[in-house]
Amino acid sequence: MKNHEWRLIDTGKSHWRIDAIKDFPSFLRAVPIISPPSGIIYFENGSPYEEIEAFFYANGIPGFVIPMGSVDPNPTYHIRIAAENLEALAQIAERHSEAKIAAHIHIYCGTHLVLQWYDAFRGPIVVSKVIPEEKLKRFCDQLSLHYHAVESV
Repeated sequence: MKNHEWRLIDTGKSHWRIDAIKDFPSFLRAVPIISPPSGIIYFENGSPYEEIEAFFYANGIPGFVIPMGSVDPNPTYHIRIAAENLEALAQIAERHSEAKIAAHIHIYCGTHLVLQWYDAFRGPIVVSKVIPEEKLKRFCDQLSLHYHAVESV
């Protein structure tokens, strides 16, 4: 897979902002609601146990490069957003702390990030306005979360 010129979601422009998520397995199960077709979810800077690492190696997509969330973004994993992948990872997440899986999580489609979550589990989630509000509302309702639009500055 070729490297791409990635663009982060410009937080100086209009976007959606979601409160930090506390229930990671539920987040994983809800991701298909907001993911575009052919979406990829990216996990960075975890400290995976053998079970987590085995899952990522069995289901991962090698060769992608997106903007780093940290100076040393290791390890990094990319998996296709498919209900069976996310359900399997959610079951693993129920047995391990979130920090073992990732510190930064992004969702992208093609060469565009549609969701970026730096400092996952502590910070807010930024979602591109390419995701329709009705999908975002369903996602947030399922997770009992609040979201709001951030308009251009």
